[in-house]
Amino acid sequence: MPVFSPAEKARRAGHAKVGLGRGLPPHKPTPETLALAAQRLAQARPLAEIAQAIGISKHTFCKHYKALIDSTQELQDESIKAVFIRRCMGFEKHGRFYPPSEACLVVYAKSRLGFGEVQRLEHSGPNAGPIKVENSTDGFSREDLLEILAEARRRRESDAEPSTPTDD
Repeated sequence: MPVFSPAEKARRAGHAKVGLGRGLPPHKPTPETLALAAQRLAQARPLAEIAQAIGISKHTFCKHYKALIDSTQELQDESIKAVFIRRCMGFEKHGRFYPPSEACLVVYAKSRLGFGEVQRLEHSGPNAGPIKVENSTDGFSREDLLEILAEARRRRESDAEPSTPTDD
């Protein structure tokens, strides 16, 4: 549940007395709230925290500030992409050269070049030898197997039939 300042609590209480539904009029973004939201979004603050600072719910914030949220996320994505590529290529700063980051190169290779980690699982028998498979049907003819199958079906059908009471 959001924590409100005493002034916000008083404002909400005043609206509740007027009888405007849930206690507040519909939210309309103002230049001040837009500036506050833009500043906090640029700092990558959580949406719920920004909404609380404005005095609205996260749902209302997302509803009324969607364009601002989307544009800020696009800018952040571009900024992160630029830093990522810079780390992949290596860069110079203050006269010192920083070599390419191996971690960034691995992520880039997996995501953009189609490289991936493949796990192969091999099964082996005792002492790393081959697995011996025994066929349990050895020694039976085709007719024998068909007879066993027919017998199993008869038993299953007789078990499925409802039993009728007998007079003892």
